[in-house]
Amino acid sequence: MGKKDSSLLLGVGAGIFLLLVFFSINPNRLGSETKSQNSFNIIEKPILLSLANKFKETERPPVKFFHDKHTNSLTCEACHPTDDRGNLNYIFPKIKDEKNKKSLMNAYHESCIGCHQKFIQEGKESGPIVCGKCHLVANVNFKGEPWPDAGFDYYTHSVHANLSGDCMSCHHTGDRVSCRQCHGLTDNGIPSYRKVAHYSCLKCHLQSQAGPVSCNRCHSGIKRDLAELAKVPRPDIGQPKITHISLSDAKMPAVYFNHKNHEGYTSSCRICHHKAMGNCNNCHTQQGSAAGGYISLANSYHKSSSERSCVGCHETVKTNQQCIGCHQTRKNGLTETSCFACHRSPDDKTTCPAINSNSLYSLIQTLPEKMVIRKLENKYSEVNFPHSHHISTLANISQNNKLADYFHCNPMTICLGCHHQTALSPGKPVPSCSTCHSLTQTTYLKENSLHLEKAYHRQCLGCHTSMKAGPTNCNNGCHIPQKSEVAKGAQ
Repeated sequence: MGKKDSSLLLGVGAGIFLLLVFFSINPNRLGSETKSQNSFNIIEKPILLSLANKFKETERPPVKFFHDKHTNSLTCEACHPTDDRGNLNYIFPKIKDEKNKKSLMNAYHESCIGCHQKFIQEGKESGPIVCGKCHLVANVNFKGEPWPDAGFDYYTHSVHANLSGDCMSCHHTGDRVSCRQCHGLTDNGIPSYRKVAHYSCLKCHLQSQAGPVSCNRCHSGIKRDLAELAKVPRPDIGQPKITHISLSDAKMPAVYFNHKNHEGYTSSCRICHHKAMGNCNNCHTQQGSAAGGYISLANSYHKSSSERSCVGCHETVKTNQQCIGCHQTRKNGLTETSCFACHRSPDDKTTCPAINSNSLYSLIQTLPEKMVIRKLENKYSEVNFPHSHHISTLANISQNNKLADYFHCNPMTICLGCHHQTALSPGKPVPSCSTCHSLTQTTYLKENSLHLEKAYHRQCLGCHTSMKAGPTNCNNGCHIPQKSEVAKGAQ
């Protein structure tokens, strides 16, 4: 190799061994592992090898290294050294001299090209041995993609708990907290979480010849949904079925939190308990502390933009197909009635009673089955709006959803999905849409209100589109344009 080539590199910065930590499968398990990988139909993401992070002015493009492709043909020891106790040390190459660019380059070339040459001499399929086959110009602008998070859900935990039977084999501190409680993002006197997770998990899988050991089996990006996890036992560490969330000097009543029900709405305890299985106020104080990332206790419960908070999680649920139709035009986050929906006893039906069938039936019976909308008849024909059908459909959705059934406090809640600007009361007349939404583009009866045509279309078509129910086509949906409008459109 010429002098110019000797300054090129394969190389990798100080953290590359963390990426190479996903290593080979045991030859005895090769067939089943490969079959399982193929069933995921996952395209392997390459690891980018480059000396650019350590030495400047590299003369060759970086190298895309496909780790799983190599693990299907080699054992771990082929690339990674072992210590005195036989444990693998996840560095690569086995002897890595980082004194200068040339010595580091030679270390990689001796390991990679040397292995490829050995396979060729043995008459086996091998990889490239010339520079241009690895250092491709096309790799210059390749940024690389991180592997998806290796999710550890209830199912995975249950499998490990049943196989091990001893929590201490994983939770070695004895307190059953998340590994992240001690192991952070970087090595800081204690090995990083990434390093210990790969070391412990892969070591166990290899020794027991059970469990995945290739990158794309753990980092598949495929997550089980809640329906798949419904029958999986949740870890039992003495957690209460219902807990009272309160503070000694709180101005609001306690919140009765049904812990058992919420376990079924998550894929892992870590969704709420980030690290330790304790109360939120252990880390999140009223003023905020370093342990809780300076997020106050109030924000940890109420911050609507965080999926980890109570309110934020509920906001996420509102984006579901059955909910978004009404909630797309509703004020989200904390509203005037939000506080007492949570800060009350579950037996207290006075402040926020759930909708019941009798009240809904009574409401529907007092309203016309259909309503005729003629306000836009100068442009469109009238619309026969099935009013009772809409109420009963939305009411059924609400009653069959535990979250909605708990927070929709009275029958008029269903009406607010459409009548979103009006204070509604049972038995009282409801203002028409044109009360706020003008028929003309220039006249506004209410500041910033939409033109009536736009208001109808945003409300009706928006709901039908987001909920994937109801007509969304003008001519074959709600109304047919007048003949003059058809003729105008045909010109």
